Amino acid sequence: MKQSFELLMSHETVEYYTPEIYTNAAREVMGSIDLDPASCWLANNQYVKAERYFSRKDDGLTKVWFGNVWLNPPYSTTRGKSSQMIWTDYLIEQYKNGNVKQAVALIKSALGYIWYESLVKDCWICLAEDRIPFIRHDGKQKGKAKHGTTFLYLGDYPDKFFLEFSKFGRVLPPQDTIDSWIHDDLHWIEMRRKIDRKLKNELDSRTD
Repeated sequence: MKQSFELLMSHETVEYYTPEIYTNAAREVMGSIDLDPASCWLANNQYVKAERYFSRKDDGLTKVWFGNVWLNPPYSTTRGKSSQMIWTDYLIEQYKNGNVKQAVALIKSALGYIWYESLVKDCWICLAEDRIPFIRHDGKQKGKAKHGTTFLYLGDYPDKFFLEFSKFGRVLPPQDTIDSWIHDDLHWIEMRRKIDRKLKNELDSRTD
């Protein structure tokens, strides 16, 4: 994905791309990368290697997305709104309507922002421990991004996401999954208490 070096790293303006270790992990999770909807020829051919990509000229937000998607949205703003919010909103829309089967997205860890908090509440995520050393157009790395990174997963194989992305940081489930786990634990505890009470009552009745 083309990005502004000024926004990611310093006051320079250089195109930066995602290291293959992350796109390869996404491919391992999903089985393939069918589409990178926010990319360019160099980024896709050198690093992402999706079956198809949309460039800035194509304007991926006007296209129908499909299959297994890798998304690294722009780190800029569009008409005063976060471009990451706009692109991830469109990703969720394409996923919910069935066009996208699975997706892994790389986004800035924007704690306290509504769009980010909503995403991390509803998706499986990996909070990367390290700041990603994005790659310049000439293939060189120059330091690490100033901000933290979150990977999010959409799809039916969160176990694969957990196994692959745990090596990059903490993997957490959606809030409703956490709630269901807590509910299941509480349900089990209550069932255990009922069984214990029944056994105690039966034991007491025998001793009377």
